[in-house]
Amino acid sequence: NSNWTTTALLPTASQNTGAATYNGYIYVAHYGRNNVYYARPGSDGSISSWTTSSVTLPNNDIHPSGNMVAVNGYLYIATGGGASHNQIYRAKINANGSLEAFSVAATLPGSVVRSYSQMVVANGYLVVMGGTPGGPTPESSVYTFQINSDGSLAAGVTTASMPGARFTGTAFVLNGYIYYAGGNDTTSLYYARLNSDGTITSWSTSATSLTESLD
Repeated sequence: NSNWTTTALLPTASQNTGAATYNGYIYVAHYGRNNVYYARPGSDGSISSWTTSSVTLPNNDIHPSGNMVAVNGYLYIATGGGASHNQIYRAKINANGSLEAFSVAATLPGSVVRSYSQMVVANGYLVVMGGTPGGPTPESSVYTFQINSDGSLAAGVTTASMPGARFTGTAFVLNGYIYYAGGNDTTSLYYARLNSDGTITSWSTSATSLTESLD
């Protein structure tokens, strides 16, 4: 089926929206509000309704877009707003899809401030890439955090920077490689392999660019 189907609307309009999936549930959070919504799609992929979590984010200035992942029973969101733009939050996911309270799982190395970064999970690590410390100035820095068995995070490690400074865009993991596509209205595609110790030796720039710029 090549067509999109409209399903249940979110409880409120959203912007800078992040989403993650875990154990059959979809979780959505967005900038400007501290609510988290979740739903369990039916076997046909449809969603009959969304539930507003009784648990809220620590503040409403968090930028979840590209910064929201779920792994090993926990939901992680980076980075926070205001003076907390350097934090990664986590919440335990219960069997019925509900969340327990958010807490600070880690702080970016050196307490650097980042907004509009991208975060992925790979090989047992959270990887936070790019972003901006404020205003239109992007960064190329990359940080990795080992995920412990209890869902806590080890101290962040600064690893190889991307070839260019980027914020927004999108990042994903495929076949053992981390990809960072676009950002800053560019067509570049960076990729790197995450080593077993959570470090990245170097990044490469794909010889094939995106067909259109991606913000």
